[in-house]
Amino acid sequence: DIAGSDPVIIFMHIYLPVGDKNGDGVFFNSREVSWPDEKSCSDGLLNVLNRNDNIKALFVGHGHKNVIEKIDLPAGHDVYQCETGGFGAHPNNWRLLRFTEKNILISAPGDGGAETTISLFE
Repeated sequence: DIAGSDPVIIFMHIYLPVGDKNGDGVFFNSREVSWPDEKSCSDGLLNVLNRNDNIKALFVGHGHKNVIEKIDLPAGHDVYQCETGGFGAHPNNWRLLRFTEKNILISAPGDGGAETTISLFE
């Protein structure tokens, strides 16, 4: 599988269509909260994510908004998906990513403060 047991992050342009799982009113689209399910994880990228619990985060684009959602996978683990708004639309559309021995720290857009902590070894 992917990278043995080492933590993996993936950078890609198109986001996965995740609904508002954390209830903050900002989401990737209107996909139901119960997605993804066993059927949707039978092939393609979702199958890879579902089979590899060492994939910790997806950094995506295309939607041009500031959003982070945790995707709960049927295999029992999760992966975070993070998007940042277009820099040309607002000068604060940037994030600071810090990688420690145990975590990825993702700042809120523009302020540099920690917004989300992703554990690399859970």
